[in-house]
Amino acid sequence: MVGSSIELDDYHYTDKELSKYDVVLRLNKLYGKCGRRTDVIFTRWISWVEDKYELRKFFPREVIDNAKEIVIANQNVGISATEVALIKEEAGVENASIGLLAVGYCLHRGAKKITLIGFGSGKGKTYCSNSGFGRG
Repeated sequence: MVGSSIELDDYHYTDKELSKYDVVLRLNKLYGKCGRRTDVIFTRWISWVEDKYELRKFFPREVIDNAKEIVIANQNVGISATEVALIKEEAGVENASIGLLAVGYCLHRGAKKITLIGFGSGKGKTYCSNSGFGRG
């Protein structure tokens, strides 16, 4: 799972290096020097991927075209309001970051291991406070 932290500029992953992962899920926008491979776009607003909002679009056309799935969390595209509420409940939070929602999404779909790249230092953020997250 590739976040959108400025620290991605330090990684310099290529698409070849990203090929060791079964699925590359990008959060919010294509950022930094971290390849272009994107299997799932996971973002908050459809305007961030639609062509008519070119100035606000955070993914190039070829990345959008090659993505196998696009999930728009705030507008319940690819993830239901019920699932968003369940993820928040499982994590024990009222408000969920896009990262937390993406982790819950992956766990609900059977991910056994999630590698986080570019999620920043995490200062002031809680990605999961419940050891039972995603189970049951």
